[in-house]
Amino acid sequence: MPFGLISSLDLGSAFVGRPLFRASHLGPALNYAHSSIDLLRPIIVGFNAAGTPTALELPLWQAAVALAFKVTHSTWYGWANVTSLLLFATGVWPFFQLSRHYAGARAFSVRGHFD
Repeated sequence: MPFGLISSLDLGSAFVGRPLFRASHLGPALNYAHSSIDLLRPIIVGFNAAGTPTALELPLWQAAVALAFKVTHSTWYGWANVTSLLLFATGVWPFFQLSRHYAGARAFSVRGHFD
């Protein structure tokens, strides 16, 4: 249920043209989409006046979004939402299993549905 709500918010905002991203995240992805993907020299839009590559973080998400842009031949911002949802979904099950291991099965059992 919560994943469905998160998915509908992300995809709904993309379809109406109001994505929930900041320029510091989507800007490098757009630059990567129009040129080559270089993780060591991300250009962050509006970060400095000279346009010098400045790494605030390792831009793996930006590279994944740029790859989606390149594969689809489109810079629709919704691909950033889809990429975020895919990355989020791949982490839910391992996190649940880790939590279940350390907190115990009783903490996660809803009348035996997870046993």
